This record gives sequence, C-alpha cells and structure tokens, in this order.
Amino acid sequence: MPKRFAPDPILLLTIALLFVFGLMMVYSASGVYADKTFGNSYFLLMKQLAAGFIGVVAMLFLSNLNYRILREKAVIYLLIGITFILLIAVLFAPAVNGAHRWLRFGAFSFQPSELAKLVLVIFLARRLANKEKGELPKRGDIPLLLFVLGGFSFLVIIERDLGSSMFILTLGLVLLFIGGMSFGYLVLFAAGTTFFFWYAVFIRHHGIMRVLAYLDPWSYSRQGGWQIIQSLTAIGSGGIFGVGFGQGEQKLFFLPKPYTDFIFSVISEELGFIGASAVIAAFIIILIRGLKVSFNAPDPFGRYLALGITLMIVIQALINISVALNILPTKGIPLPLISYGGSSLLITLSALGILLNISRYSSFRVG
Repeated sequence: MPKRFAPDPILLLTIALLFVFGLMMVYSASGVYADKTFGNSYFLLMKQLAAGFIGVVAMLFLSNLNYRILREKAVIYLLIGITFILLIAVLFAPAVNGAHRWLRFGAFSFQPSELAKLVLVIFLARRLANKEKGELPKRGDIPLLLFVLGGFSFLVIIERDLGSSMFILTLGLVLLFIGGMSFGYLVLFAAGTTFFFWYAVFIRHHGIMRVLAYLDPWSYSRQGGWQIIQSLTAIGSGGIFGVGFGQGEQKLFFLPKPYTDFIFSVISEELGFIGASAVIAAFIIILIRGLKVSFNAPDPFGRYLALGITLMIVIQALINISVALNILPTKGIPLPLISYGGSSLLITLSALGILLNISRYSSFRVG
C-alpha cells in the first residue's frame, strides 16, 4: 500500500479560489434578475451556496475515501444502474422550456446528465486499467462499452440536451483513444458519434439554427444569434481591466441568463482581460496538477481515473469559454465551479474530491 500524503495543496488551493470566485460571480451576474423575478437579489446565490455546501462535504468525504473502492465491480455497476434509472426517470419529469433535464425534489433539482459524466469516467477508468493489465478485450466488453457510452448519450439527447450528449461521447472517445483502444473499435465509436451529430444538426431544426447563428450571428440574431452577439459585446466592453465588479451592463437583460452558460462573458466585461486570463490560468493549473497526479498514480486505475476527471473538467471549461468567444456553437455546457447550477457544482466538487484522494497516493510531492 503506497504511503498516504496530504492532498496536493496547489490543486486544493486552486479549487477553493475558483469556488469562492464562482459564488461572487453568480451573485454579480444574477442579482438584478433574481431581485426582479423572485424579489430577492440573493435568491440564486443562496441556492448555489446550498449546493456548494453539499458539494464541499462530498469533496471532503471522497478526498478521504480510498479511490480504489470505486474500482469494485459491484460499486461501478451500482453507479451505472443508478445513472440509467435517473436518466430514464427524468424523461417523465415536467418539461422546462421543452426539455426534460431536471428531477425536482422540493426547492432543489438535479440534472442526471451531470452524474453520467462522472460515472462514465469511473467506468472507463476501470476498463482501460484492465486493458493495461492484459485483461481486455473480452467477448462482453465491447458491447458493454457501447451500451454504457451509447446509452448515456442517447438518453441525454432525447432529454433535448445536445451539448451534454456530445460532451459525453467526446469524453468517452478521448479516453478510449488515450487508453490505446484498437483502431477498429475507435472507428465504430466515432461513427456513432457522427450519427449523433448528424441527427442533432440536420434532423432537429434548432441544431441547424445553432450552426447558422454560429457562422453569422448578426444575420440570425432572432434565431439563436442574440446570445452570441451580446456575449461578444460584453467581452469587448471589458477591455484590459474591466468596468468593475458588479458594474457590467450586458447582464441587465441583454445577455440571456448570464449566470449560467455565458458567465465568462460577464467575467470578461467586469474584470476585463486580466480577470478572464486569471480564470483561464486557474484551469491550466488544474490541468497541470491533474496530469501530474495521473502520471504519478500508484496503479493504472488511479492513472486513468485522475486523467478522466481532469479532462472532464478542463474540456468543459474549454468548451464554455470557446462558446462565449464564438469559437464553437452554443452547447449549454457550464463553466465548472463558476457557472450557476447545483448539479454541475455538486458533481464537479465530488470529482475533484476523488482527484485529491488520488493525489494522496501519488509518488510526487509538491513544494
């Protein structure tokens, strides 16, 4: 058994700073909207605080729970089963803006697609660790991979959550590629991903509108380009130092729901290039520390699990920032630890708790 150390302090400090910063930006981006809609400017901040409290408790618990427990077959199959049940149950929940994405429990709600991301990482980490030990492929492994990866993606896309579905597929393909999955199987999975993309863009009308709005937002300002235009306006207005915390104007009912998918635009407007760069630098630190934890993990499962969690968080951040800058079409992917959304915050903090736990057993020490 490898020696147990304290969690990586640089990674832990970065997580803490992003978490606190996220709470500040949620309040700044949502205060006016919350006051007009709910009669309390702190309403959304308090909900985010409640989710954050549960997330921090989960992070602390998982950072002290030996990550190898997650490698047990019974634990993984239980997590997969729970995820499938929740993904199916949410289809029967009341629709919000035409989408079935949230299960509601009183004043709180949960988005099962966020759980699916983390469970997929745990499942693939075990499969790839088995492969590294010469235990893969077996006759039932590839159908099981297709069932979990394809099943999660299919259920999420019929919930009308195109962004999360494509992210799940992309994350799965990236991990399988890094894990050395045979070229033939990768082609098979890539073909499935291409079909999903074709279905979303060419069969579903709103998918076509997203692409057209991405290519020329000003010509399609009424069909999806409005958010992009307002996002770019906010980013351009920030300049080097920004207009000041809480002083942004695009969040005042110009940029739709600025506290969720486009919170990076609010950061850029209020804190300028300096503030936006600091956020990007924080995710680069998470990437570097996460890769160090992965490379120095004491076993293949820990290595792939740390890598998967790191990529899950950093790729989401990259997509969110790219959407705000109109580098990618709008996808509805939150900025981890910063965007408003209890499910995303809870699952992200839980995942980082696992990553911190793996860092306790990694062979490198930070100074």
